[in-house]
Amino acid sequence: MKTKTVNALKDLYLANGGSLSDVITVNTIPDMIEALAESDILNVQVLAEDGEAEIFGAKVKTYQAACIPLKENILGYWIEVEGGLTPTGTLSGTGYFVALKFVNTCNADKIEVGVEPSETNMGLVELDEDMNAVFKISNFETQKIVVKVTKNGITKTTKYALNVMRM
Repeated sequence: MKTKTVNALKDLYLANGGSLSDVITVNTIPDMIEALAESDILNVQVLAEDGEAEIFGAKVKTYQAACIPLKENILGYWIEVEGGLTPTGTLSGTGYFVALKFVNTCNADKIEVGVEPSETNMGLVELDEDMNAVFKISNFETQKIVVKVTKNGITKTTKYALNVMRM
C-alpha cells in the first residue's frame, strides 16, 4: 500500500509539472508530500512585456498588439515582422515574436525559458537580470513557451500553449 501511495504521489508531482529526476529516489510518503509542497510554490509570474519597451531596437507594440498570459495558455495577437528583430541569430528572419516579462515570485535559484519544439534546436536559456525574453514563433499550433523553474534542487516545468486572437 505504501509503495502504491508513493507512486500515486509521484504521478501527481509529474502531472503538476515536476521532473521525475527530482523524485526518482524518494520512497516515503512524507518525503513525497514535502516534494509536492515545494513544487507547488515553484511558480513565476508570466506577464506580457510593456508595449513601450524597446527590445532589440524595436518597440514591443510593433510586433505584439495584445498578449494575455493565462494558466498554461498565452492568448494574443502578434504582427509578422519582415526580416526579424536581429540581423542574425534566433530572432532573425521574418516571423512572429512573443515578448514576455517574468517575475521571480518564489525566489527561484534559476529560471530557464524557451520554445518547444525549437526551430533552431536551441535549448532553454537562463533568464538574466532584466527577466524578459522574446521568442520567435513559426507555428502557433505546435510550438509552446516553456518555463523551467529550479529552487533547492527541485524543478518544475510549465508549458504555455499559444492561442492567436483573430481581429
